[in-house]
Amino acid sequence: MFFIFLFFLFSSFAYPYDLEKILENLKESYNKGDHKSFSKDFSEGLKEKKDKTLKGYLLNNFMVKGLWINHKMPPKEVGKNVYEIKVKFEKSKDILRLIFLEDGKIDDFEFTPLKIIDFEDPKISSKKLSFPLKGSWVVKEGGDDLEKNIFKESYSKAFSLYFQKVNEKGEVLDSKMQEVFAPLDGRVWQVIDKVPENEPSKPNTFREEGNVIVLRISDEEYLVLAHLKEGSFKTKAGKEVKVGEPLSLTGFSGNVSQPMFGMWMQSNLLEQDGEAIKFYFSCVEVLEGKDWVKKEGYFPKKGEILRACRN
Repeated sequence: MFFIFLFFLFSSFAYPYDLEKILENLKESYNKGDHKSFSKDFSEGLKEKKDKTLKGYLLNNFMVKGLWINHKMPPKEVGKNVYEIKVKFEKSKDILRLIFLEDGKIDDFEFTPLKIIDFEDPKISSKKLSFPLKGSWVVKEGGDDLEKNIFKESYSKAFSLYFQKVNEKGEVLDSKMQEVFAPLDGRVWQVIDKVPENEPSKPNTFREEGNVIVLRISDEEYLVLAHLKEGSFKTKAGKEVKVGEPLSLTGFSGNVSQPMFGMWMQSNLLEQDGEAIKFYFSCVEVLEGKDWVKKEGYFPKKGEILRACRN
């Protein structure tokens, strides 16, 4: 009982206002576009400051971000009477910063885009992908094990997968000149060619992705297929492609020290703004010991060897 008492005691000091109630009102009035209710807990000074612009601000915010879905409690206290709350909208994730007066009134607020990937609740691709390569391939970098994922700090490439071709013993083979197939239906949004093959142990840090094909899946989903061979493209920008259609050959271009094939998905093509999207293979076989085990709706881990499902 004593520990329970201490918990409530310190909780009350940590959050002197009814933040949950305030946030629920902000969420409900935001989703209704009700600027008067949204400002219910504002200080008089903030009401005066925002009086003429709040309605338009909420409307613009709603058009860009969509509905306010939920927010994470408890908030993070970042200063005296200053709290930050993670808010999930339909189209984005933001940090809401609230500054309070001593009387519990909101004296200022700001939404800023969350530039850190929420691995517990990431953006998920609307479509599953077929495996785009023939033969057996090992996940050289990236994957579902965060401790081994070198891309986890990247806002746009956090769910990248980098593959190298292997033989039946798991030994790495020459990964160049292997056909790359469309992993799903989509439109070729961009083709980057003419990046020369790297010299051994000399990665190209100027053109990091090397030769690239970008497939547009939707307005907010772009699949990048990278480090391809110069001049090997069998498609062009603007063309519609079907799953299984040959697109290019693997190569040794871009910022890689060995030949490998990279793929990832992001919400737009501006690397600093495009949020990484987690995708799943519709059906792959993963080598476990000496057995190939069928996995459906699967995102692999670094070190796993996989291949397309064999019907």
